[in-house]
Amino acid sequence: MKNIIFSLLAVCFLSACSQAWIKPGASNEEFYRDSYQCERDAAMIPYPSSAYSNSPSQPGDKFFALSDDLTRLSRKNQLYDRCMQSKGWKKE
Repeated sequence: MKNIIFSLLAVCFLSACSQAWIKPGASNEEFYRDSYQCERDAAMIPYPSSAYSNSPSQPGDKFFALSDDLTRLSRKNQLYDRCMQSKGWKKE
């Protein structure tokens, strides 16, 4: 159940954030290279070890685990956006 809810929320979140990245004079290859590097860098940022547990002990803990997943996704997207902007890309 958690996976279904998380998937639906992630799709909604990502679709709201999906915009085209533009950089005048840049090729598709440059976009893919920069995007790959930014995805990789954002994925490598550590999260606090206390922020998430795979085995919630109380029924209410499942909500907090889901909330932590969404917080992580949001943080990763922010880091990706900042990285792309630092490489000269702008959202259209």
